[in-house]
Amino acid sequence: MMDRLRRTERNGTPRKEPDATVFRPPVTRRAGSDAPPRREMPVPVLPDPDGGWEPPDLTVDEPVEAEPSPEPEHASAPPPDAGHGPGPLYRATLQLLPGRLQPLDPDIVREEIRFVRPSGRDAVVTLGWADGEPPDHITVNHPSVHDRHARMSFVDRRWRIESLVDSHPVHVNGEALPVGAEPWELQSGDEVRLGDASFHFRMP
Repeated sequence: MMDRLRRTERNGTPRKEPDATVFRPPVTRRAGSDAPPRREMPVPVLPDPDGGWEPPDLTVDEPVEAEPSPEPEHASAPPPDAGHGPGPLYRATLQLLPGRLQPLDPDIVREEIRFVRPSGRDAVVTLGWADGEPPDHITVNHPSVHDRHARMSFVDRRWRIESLVDSHPVHVNGEALPVGAEPWELQSGDEVRLGDASFHFRMP
């Protein structure tokens, strides 16, 4: 055995045995207080020879104090005298009124005209060619009718009609109603004409 260790090198000089002191394991010196902290190397996890190796659990169970969630801010109710913002103060209920205008010539006007009003309000309706906001205006779609041709009002459960134009005024039973005259109180069966559009008034 020793002969094998004492082999000669290529130049013929015998190889020296290494000194035992050279291969002493190094002594780990403890670092002083002013030395930088040592970096610990992670210990490798070797697989179980039986084949039952599982990855290490690296979860750290540390109690964490949860911050209290802020309480939701509840909007305080507005004072009684506060404004309600845009929009109506209340939702009005539409009331169907008695009385209707039945068209006599379906080629000019096809559908009959019915009247409604919001509860708690007087019923005053204009009729004409122009577009308007119902139920305060009813569009009569014919070029012979003026933009604001007539006005009807419902008072004491009776309908009255008046003209709003000098040319081609409203006719009731063939009689013209001049502008500014006393409103005509309609009776069931009266014929009402606005331009070329003719109707029968029916009550109720």
